[in-house]
Amino acid sequence: MSFRFGSQVAAPMPRFLIDYHCNGHTAQDCEGVELDSVEQAGAHALAAAPQMFNDLMPGERRECAFSVRDESQGWRLKIDLSLCLEKRDPASDAIDALGELTEYSS
Repeated sequence: MSFRFGSQVAAPMPRFLIDYHCNGHTAQDCEGVELDSVEQAGAHALAAAPQMFNDLMPGERRECAFSVRDESQGWRLKIDLSLCLEKRDPASDAIDALGELTEYSS
């Protein structure tokens, strides 16, 4: 479908489908979003990334990805994300600091 404005014909915006993959689970986008470019679709996907990691627990590692597809050419962009939440252990920090002090005083 194209739109006519005066004597100009405007091309329709491309529709991008953004699939989500995380730790072996996939959610496939069936509706998509209309954006000007694949770069904008990538930025749109990255904006959702914090939701993928908001319930991450200490010690947990999460491997996630977004696949940006268009309706005709298949996938156009893939974004891989990996996050591991580590909790700081003050006791081991004290032991590390003591070891460093011993090295400097020798």
